[in-house]
Amino acid sequence: MKISTLLSLSMLVLSPFYSFSQKKYLDASITTNDGQLIKGQVRAGSTINSYNLEFTDKDGKVKTYAVSQLKSFEVERKEGDVLYFDRKTVEIEISPERNNLLEIDDSPALQFKRDTAWLELLYRGNWSLYFLLDKSGKSHYFIETPGGQAVELVNKSWRDNSRLKKVESFRKQLLDLSQDCPRMFTLISTLEFNEKQLLQAFKEYDRCKNEKPVYEQSKEGGYFSGQLFGGYSLATLHYITYKAKKMSSPGGQAGIAMEYFPGGAQRNLSLYGSTSLLHFSGQTTERYRPSDLDISTIRYRNWLVNINLLVSFRFSTHKAIRPVFRFGFFNRFALAEDFYAELRGTNDITNISRIRDLSGLGFQAFAGLEYKKYGLDFGFQDIFYKKIRRNNLSYFSLNLSYRFL
Repeated sequence: MKISTLLSLSMLVLSPFYSFSQKKYLDASITTNDGQLIKGQVRAGSTINSYNLEFTDKDGKVKTYAVSQLKSFEVERKEGDVLYFDRKTVEIEISPERNNLLEIDDSPALQFKRDTAWLELLYRGNWSLYFLLDKSGKSHYFIETPGGQAVELVNKSWRDNSRLKKVESFRKQLLDLSQDCPRMFTLISTLEFNEKQLLQAFKEYDRCKNEKPVYEQSKEGGYFSGQLFGGYSLATLHYITYKAKKMSSPGGQAGIAMEYFPGGAQRNLSLYGSTSLLHFSGQTTERYRPSDLDISTIRYRNWLVNINLLVSFRFSTHKAIRPVFRFGFFNRFALAEDFYAELRGTNDITNISRIRDLSGLGFQAFAGLEYKKYGLDFGFQDIFYKKIRRNNLSYFSLNLSYRFL
């Protein structure tokens, strides 16, 4: 394939970089303890921390504020709506919350701890709904009534031998607050504990009171992020030429990637497109005796370009260290591939053949960890329909990545 075609395909995958790289920061404002309002910016796409905020003022000075230093702050997203964060001291339920039955509590007893953090406002009407991601990575939802304090809506899972049970105190909490609206009772009795259904209950109570909400956080739109990556690979070349079966080839790769989060930067599902350049080389000293040559050593080297399209899934969207899994497809193009044979009894190394059919479509999968802007992953790549091809190159890779956008 011509180099110009490869460059065109690479630009197609990475074209969103230009337009979105201009939006690295979002407008924001902070309110200090003495009531001073300071305008500036925060980095776009970063997960908002409930205890520390990195803020850039209008003069370009960057400062990290602790929760004790700011009453509140606001962030204006690209969609034009505003996110509100208010400092509150609350009692949070800290029982471990895990999907694995062996890791959660074996008692229904609630465990509360006093905490001061910035709570994210999701809805404000007759009731206000707040969200908090605590230091352990556990999610909390709070309800606040006019003139009252924010109180956590409790939904605890616990283990009774091998059975999973729940303490769904949030139902009673909502029922106690909605006694003046009987039509809420049926809704609350079937309510699931998630943000979408909690918002449904809050909105229904406002409709019951014939009032409109003061604020409702809009759904976050899609978000693009960029990565640079590179690492080590160990490839296995399967081929038929000169009756050889396979050859191990160490090598490396480097590339650039674009990741799109359909539901916003803090969601766990994304589309991942990348372009990478790979290089492998290796040799084998097995004995080969084709009819016309006596070959003692076969050597191989290549340069390849991959166009990759994968789906990424993160097992946790909020913790500092996040497991990530990617799987998808690639289209491989050979830039240069040489197959050399050394004739027995001579020092001659002759390029006697070319392997021209390593290009093609294939499958790949990666598993790794992300920490802030950095990532480490291990993956495998193999080509389709290899049984009907003369040659094939599959490989394992270990990559480091840096998220720059």
